[in-house]
Amino acid sequence: MTTIQLETYGVRVELQDENNKKQYRYLSPTRFKEIVLRETKFDSGLLPSGTLSYQRTGSGEKIALLRPDQIVKVKYLNNKADGAPVVFDFQVPLPPLLWIYEVNSSRQLFSTKVFAIMKEGVIDNTMLYKAPFSNVHPNGEVCWGTAGNLIDKPFKSLSGLSSLPRIFFLCPFNEDLFNDGNGTRMLNWFKAYDGKQEFPYSELKPYGIYSEVLNGKVNR
Repeated sequence: MTTIQLETYGVRVELQDENNKKQYRYLSPTRFKEIVLRETKFDSGLLPSGTLSYQRTGSGEKIALLRPDQIVKVKYLNNKADGAPVVFDFQVPLPPLLWIYEVNSSRQLFSTKVFAIMKEGVIDNTMLYKAPFSNVHPNGEVCWGTAGNLIDKPFKSLSGLSSLPRIFFLCPFNEDLFNDGNGTRMLNWFKAYDGKQEFPYSELKPYGIYSEVLNGKVNR
């Protein structure tokens, strides 16, 4: 397995053989770019913007992306007693989000996980927190629902994965899988923070260390 980790000082390449023996190489960004451009074919960009880690695995490829804190518009879908849909619109703050995608050898998406972080940057021992949204399983796995129809075809380029956070927030939210540990409903959370500029970081619940989550050592 080959793991590419982007660090502040350059690029760390980890090579692990079938006996789990590891070797490391450290490259400057310029040298890494030269090697990639010489030896790798790609369409519209090797890796998506914000990539923190890239791994080539036995089943395909795994990429971790970081998206900064921001204000987003979201929709919440509710149903009346007669089944008629009611849609609420909100504008709420988000913490920085770490997305972990896995694609198979055909570059078809088979796993999406999302976690929140505090405002500091991400290193190996950074704590990840449970994503404060509905439609996310306790282990961070995203339930795409009907939106899965939009992303069920192989990606021509890995850079296409950068569109997935936007698709996630364009889809209406509901109460499915939402559990903030305080008994609050997703709708009430949106109402409480609609129009706010700062995400309530004190409400985040720890999940696991970045390096362990990325390598599948934490999955609860």
